[in-house]
Parts: sequence; structure tokens; C-alpha cells
Amino acid sequence: MWTGKKIMLTNMKKFTTVPLIGVFLLLFFSSCMAEKAPKQAWWLNFSVNPDKTVLNNINVTSYNKIWHHAVFLDNKLIKIQVTNLQFNELKNSSLKLTLNKDFNGNNIKEIIKVGVYLNNKNTQGVFLAIFEKSKLLQVFTDSTNKGFSALIKDNNNIRWYKCMSCGEYEEIHWNGKSYIIE
Repeated sequence: MWTGKKIMLTNMKKFTTVPLIGVFLLLFFSSCMAEKAPKQAWWLNFSVNPDKTVLNNINVTSYNKIWHHAVFLDNKLIKIQVTNLQFNELKNSSLKLTLNKDFNGNNIKEIIKVGVYLNNKNTQGVFLAIFEKSKLLQVFTDSTNKGFSALIKDNNNIRWYKCMSCGEYEEIHWNGKSYIIE
């Protein structure tokens, strides 16, 4: 009779140990999986409030007649909205918010900047503006993207990216008469 109680206690230990090990394993593996979850791409949710009516001493309606506010993206504006790690990711990349180069071959460097606009229909989008000295030469827009964009210099072309790691871009180049986007 005593032996029966011992077997019963041993069996109870097995039953109580199995659920505890199962709970431990479940917690362990779920924490490992949480650590390996993909990081959120900050530039997809990046949002900025276009709050300027004048950029580069030029009224935003000169960029586009239906705009009422816009802002250029710069490091200061981005740094206040992202983490230090995310900001360093941008700083250490080849992406730039402003480029200076003589793309049209007239021995005067153009300044190319990216920004965000808000039009009179409350549609927000990104833009790329090309200046020579203080004169606005050309503006390109994209209303499908609402916040982040950046540039890469590629020989005599400009690559306009709307993300940091997607590999998709639009290419702007000088065709001998004007800047075109492809």
C-alpha cells in the first residue's frame, strides 16, 4: 500500500512538471521570436508638417500654384522625429537631403533639395526642387509619398528615392534643355 502512494506521488510530479516546462519553453521561444521580429522601417511612417509659405526666399506658390505650405527636409527636422539609431542610419548612408553639383554643364552648381508640400486640397506629397544660385529651375512632385525622400548623386544624374532600402528610385537628368524625370 505504501508503494502505491509513492508511485502516485511520482506520477503527480511528472504531471505538474510537464506543464511548467511547457510554459517555460513557450515563454522562452516567444521572447526569442520577438527579438527577431523585423524592424519597422521608420521612413514609411515618417511624417512632417509643411508649415512654411516661403522656401529659399521664394513663395511656395511659385513652386506650384496650388501649394499653400511646404518645408525642405533637413537633418535637424528629421533628427527630432526619429531615434538616434535611425538618424545615424540615414547619416551613414549615401542618401542626402541636399545635393550641390553642376548637372547641366554650365559651370554653375545647382542645388537640389527634397521636401514635403501641402496643397489647397489638403493633399500632402514630396517634392524635389532644383535651383541655380537663388533661381528656381524645376520642381518634381510625388503625391503618393507623404513624408520621406532623399537623393543620391549618380555621375551626371540624380536618383530620387522615397525610401532608404527599397532600391526603387526615379532618375532626374539634364537632356540638354531641361531636367527630366524617368
